Amino acid sequence: MEKNTYDELIAGIKGAKTFALITHKFPDADAFCSKKAFARLIRNVNPEATVHKFVEYNDKENLGRYEHLFHNRLDELNPEEPLQQYDMVVALDCAEPHRMGKYLPIFENGKTTVNIDHHENPKYADKNYVDDKASSTCEILYEIFKEQDIHVSDSTASVLYGGMMTDTGHFKNNATARTFRIVSEIFDIASPERVNELLSDKTVEGTKIFRNCKQNFLYDGRFAVANITQKDIEDANATYRDVLGMSDELLSHRGVYIAIVFAHEKDGLIRASCRADKGHSIVDIVKSQGGGYSSEQVGAFSSKKHVDEVYTELMPFIEKQINQNVVEHNPFLDATSYARFAHPKKQSLKHLLQSAIMLHPVIKQ
Repeated sequence: MEKNTYDELIAGIKGAKTFALITHKFPDADAFCSKKAFARLIRNVNPEATVHKFVEYNDKENLGRYEHLFHNRLDELNPEEPLQQYDMVVALDCAEPHRMGKYLPIFENGKTTVNIDHHENPKYADKNYVDDKASSTCEILYEIFKEQDIHVSDSTASVLYGGMMTDTGHFKNNATARTFRIVSEIFDIASPERVNELLSDKTVEGTKIFRNCKQNFLYDGRFAVANITQKDIEDANATYRDVLGMSDELLSHRGVYIAIVFAHEKDGLIRASCRADKGHSIVDIVKSQGGGYSSEQVGAFSSKKHVDEVYTELMPFIEKQINQNVVEHNPFLDATSYARFAHPKKQSLKHLLQSAIMLHPVIKQ
């Protein structure tokens, strides 16, 4: 397959009059930021164009955090009367077509379809710009701006930085030398005040939940799990977005290879944030539940199954990961720890997950 060039992309943008931008459903920051940045790219190249933005989400309150941080106006999303057909439809940060959710028909009906993504990707569009070595979709977009000599404003640089920062877990996962070179260039453009605002995005509500999470998480030396109930979230006057980042904190404990934080929402939905260290992968774990991942080490899924059923389905995938590469990726283990890690008890993980349920039972509606 012939590789599509950025010149072709820009020529297509110049020739189109109407655009639809679609990100994956239940979007993360990279999805939101890449949509925002690509809309600005269009404005630079084709200022008279009509641009509509679409994303499926289930909690407007949660998305308010992105509205503040990245100046995304939520009232600009999902126009009530979309066009019957768009000249160009662009999927951003969407590894597979079904991840567009209810807006997939808009993509499929586009005159020209474009796919820009950093995941393993079947290249399902007419024009595909897929780089699974990139840290984020925003990293790819920055390179498009730069190669095509398109102006990057202070605000756009901050948006691109936001997508890169969050998809790498504050540059702890999947960040490369290429990533840091781009970040250094962004710091020459974006104002320090704006960057600091993005870095300081923790909430008091999130801190309350995190304190409870730290007191109650369970681990067997290789795997850490925390079960955050609806009551925990309500007691802290928080939302699911306040839970984000806690799996990174659990993973930071020495010797932990896989960390998962489960959060329960009002409608019975369980959301899981999954992290792995450099020697391990969460891909099969999240794919087993129909979830998505931004790298081998960062992913998430949601489910309406009972938590017991989810745990049971996850166990073989987690066991496979935590029982491999036990010593090679933990150079600081002493001899005693090595013996415990190298000869784990078969039932330890099952007992751990059952304990998590008993420690934090699901709140019945």
